[in-house]
Amino acid sequence: MTPAIAMRAARPMDRRPIERLYAAAFDDEDLRPLLRRLFRPSSPTLSLVAVAGGRIVGHIGFTLCRIAGRRDDVVVTRTFS
Repeated sequence: MTPAIAMRAARPMDRRPIERLYAAAFDDEDLRPLLRRLFRPSSPTLSLVAVAGGRIVGHIGFTLCRIAGRRDDVVVTRTFS
């Protein structure tokens, strides 16, 4: 039976497992420097992990960004049907 997947806020102790997850998923690109910038206390990032069987199996991060040439706020949404 496949273990259930639960989502929760990432914790500081999750950083290394998240880095290993990215290294396995994106073996042609080193995303550790980006992740470390996003994990800084001063970075306004919402970081969530997916946990199955006691292991981190997924990660998603939301952060503020700017789009060149725009001065107004932009909201990106995705609708599934």
